[in-house]
Amino acid sequence: MPKISVTARKNRFGNYTDETHEYENFTFEGSLKSFQDDLLFFTNFVKTKNNQSYLLVEKYLKDCNQKNFSFLKKDFSPLLDIKYTEPAAKRLLEIMNKGYNHNFKPKDLQQIFELKHKNQEKFRIFIFNHHQMLQVILIDFFHLGINADKIINGHRKKIHLKDAYNKVKDNHFDLQELSYLIPNQSMIEYQ
Repeated sequence: MPKISVTARKNRFGNYTDETHEYENFTFEGSLKSFQDDLLFFTNFVKTKNNQSYLLVEKYLKDCNQKNFSFLKKDFSPLLDIKYTEPAAKRLLEIMNKGYNHNFKPKDLQQIFELKHKNQEKFRIFIFNHHQMLQVILIDFFHLGINADKIINGHRKKIHLKDAYNKVKDNHFDLQELSYLIPNQSMIEYQ
């Protein structure tokens, strides 16, 4: 099977460099379950299956089944390394561990990357590099995984997670509806 070539950006908040890396595989397995937590102000349930980002996940799953991974370069910015401040990193790990029964530790952040969609501003996919296999570990439709500010006309605007969460907390359409698109694969064990 041909390798999957992906661009990764190092030091994204400073003098960044882009590097190309090759991986053996890319899979969504294990991430197709929506999760909601009122205390963490996180959900990745969508209102309907016609949500634009949800439809993109469906398309990407079909592409993966055809061994077509071109969306990784065409639709997403380079892989972004995660070197967030302690509270942001802790929050992200808590969401991934609580929502998906992972057992990630802070040291695992060096193997976790963020894919930021080029056209859907809030849509993020977090992936884990597990022995040259990229495994989707969290799909974030609303940019609720990491508390970040937004730059508008050169000015930083604080985004309040609670307010953003309250706009989508009543969504009930589950990512699990797409699990039929994942062929039988063995689940990656996280240590």
